[in-house]
Amino acid sequence: MLTLHIVNGASASGTLKHYFEQNKLDGTNQVLCFDDYLAIGPLYDGNKVNDHQLLNQRANYLFDMLQIAHLEEFADATIEDQWLIDITKDISKLCHFNFTHYHKVVIWHGDNAPERSLLYLCCHIIDEHKLYHISINDYNLSTHMLRGVGACSLEMLDFLHNQEKKIYPVDCVQYSQLWQTLVKSSKRPDSLLRIFESNEVKSVGEDYFDKQILMRCQEQGQGQGNFVLMVTLVGRVLGLSEQLITDTFIIARVYYLIQNTSLEYQGDLDQPRQLQVRVRD
Repeated sequence: MLTLHIVNGASASGTLKHYFEQNKLDGTNQVLCFDDYLAIGPLYDGNKVNDHQLLNQRANYLFDMLQIAHLEEFADATIEDQWLIDITKDISKLCHFNFTHYHKVVIWHGDNAPERSLLYLCCHIIDEHKLYHISINDYNLSTHMLRGVGACSLEMLDFLHNQEKKIYPVDCVQYSQLWQTLVKSSKRPDSLLRIFESNEVKSVGEDYFDKQILMRCQEQGQGQGNFVLMVTLVGRVLGLSEQLITDTFIIARVYYLIQNTSLEYQGDLDQPRQLQVRVRD
C-alpha cells in the first residue's frame, strides 16, 4: 500500500525523503513538497484553483514582497511573468494532484501558521477518508519546541513516523471551514499575515512583527543608537520570535520601516547584506 506524505518546504521534503531512503521505506512512502508559504499574503480556495484572478493576486503579492526585500534574483522586473507562471504551477500541483493511487495521505505539521494552514487546505481539497496527520510536537523535547518539520532530525523522524493519527470526518470538516475562514480574512488588507496563537491560526496585520524589529534593533545597538547590520537584526528577530516566519518577510518589513522613517540606514539599499540600520531618535 502506497502512502503519500505532504510537507511544507524543500528542507522538510529533503529530510523526509532521505529518511525513507535510508530506512528502505521509499518503495511504499512518497513525499510531496508544497513550496507555497501560507502564512503570508492573500489566499485562495483550493477547489477553485482555476480562478486565475485569485492565483495572480497571490503571486503578485509574493513577487512584490521579494522585490521590496531587494533580493538580487528578483531585481529584474522582466522575470515577473515567469514568476507568476512558476507560483501558479506550484499552487496547482497540490490542488490538481491525483490522490486516488494512495491508501493514505499524511500531512506533517508543527504548531505554526504555515504548516497548520497547509493541514487546513489539505482537509479542504482531499478525500477525508484517507487523511492522516503527524504533529512534530508529539516529540517531547525538554529544552525547546520544534519550530517546523524542517527542524526534525532523522532520529526524531524515526519516532514521529509511527505517530500518524487518523483525521476523522468531523475534524476534517472543521479544518476545511477554518481554511475557508482564513481565505475570507485574507481578502482584507489588515489580515494578510497569519500567526499561530492559543492553538489556532489567526489572521493579523502585516505590521505584527514591526514592534519586535524595532525592539531587537535597539537591543543590538546596545541602547546607544549604534547602527547594526540588517542581516544580524533579521536573524535575531527570527531566533527570538515564537512565530515561524520567513526571513524575506522580515527583511521586507525592515525596508518598510526605513521607508516610513522609523528606522534610518547607512549604506546602499540595494545591498541588503551590507546595509546597517538603527532606530530613529
